[in-house]
Amino acid sequence: MKTAIIGWGYLIWEPGSLDVETHWYPDGPRLPVEFARFASGPRLLPVLVEDSPPQPTFWTLSRKATVLAAAGDLAVRESIFSHDVGYWSRDENMRSSTGIDAIIGAWIESKGLDGAVWRAAEPNLPDHSPGFPSEQLRLEWLRRLIATGRAAAAQDYVERMPVQIRTPFQALLERELGWKAATIPLSQDDGERVV
Repeated sequence: MKTAIIGWGYLIWEPGSLDVETHWYPDGPRLPVEFARFASGPRLLPVLVEDSPPQPTFWTLSRKATVLAAAGDLAVRESIFSHDVGYWSRDENMRSSTGIDAIIGAWIESKGLDGAVWRAAEPNLPDHSPGFPSEQLRLEWLRRLIATGRAAAAQDYVERMPVQIRTPFQALLERELGWKAATIPLSQDDGERVV
């Protein structure tokens, strides 16, 4: 079974214990990604946010035998609950035909894959309660980190993002804070894989 792991953040450069192939491909589904989740570190993470401009994503193959096993593997790697992992499978009982799931489903079909899993955590507020943080709130939070000398992890995350992904908030960070994403090089052998 061919199950894709879809990523747009640190899974690409830090897969950790995730049981996946070593190469990431840059032609994942275009998804509405934006920096809108506060996390420990402290960091601001990119998550799926309906109505945000679609961004390129990356993918690799899971070595797990089923979509559910790949979803469990991702949950363990991310230290998250299973309800924060999205999955889509050709199996009728494990797919949806609306919203982000429909975009991913069409992409799976176009690639001839059997399924995919991804992190489906929601945006949150600085106190980690549910909600969508305004641009101003996110920027002020990062400025407070800078002022207190605690911004290293947040800045490192933003600057390690694949340059192919450029959300509106990233553009704001570049203008306001000078934080700019670096290029993730493509492998030399086929020009298709990310190393």
